[in-house]
Amino acid sequence: MDQIAAKNLKRKTEFFAPEAKTMSTKTSSSLSVAVRQPAKARRSWCHQRPVAEGRLLGEQMARMAAPHIERMLATFPNERPPCADCAFVKGTEANGWAVTGMNALKCVVEGDQFFCHQGKDGTGDPKHVCSGWLACRLGIEVAKQCEGMTPRK
Repeated sequence: MDQIAAKNLKRKTEFFAPEAKTMSTKTSSSLSVAVRQPAKARRSWCHQRPVAEGRLLGEQMARMAAPHIERMLATFPNERPPCADCAFVKGTEANGWAVTGMNALKCVVEGDQFFCHQGKDGTGDPKHVCSGWLACRLGIEVAKQCEGMTPRK
């Protein structure tokens, strides 16, 4: 890595991560690698705590999920209801976490599974999908079915 590229990399790193101490360059025979030195007690950007943006996202997620949760529980009474601290339930701590909200919403939209944090097996793997996620996915599937129907005249 030439000196100009190393200087630019250092400048970018200082801009995007001002808490990082220094950039050092480790060189072997023909390979140079920039290594970022971690700062002391640096807080991760994805630390799970309620923030204003997370609360706004969580409020909309709960608004979107509530009717589907009610419909799911009415249609399938044996289905597990959302847990007391579900990301899809308004007012819970997880409902105010921005990163969890973004992950949950992405999983709903893309159809990837979003697992419940409560039920884990002996190895720490989740036992079942989140009920709030399941209700939202059912709502999307119902909407897709209705979209294909022709209106009565």
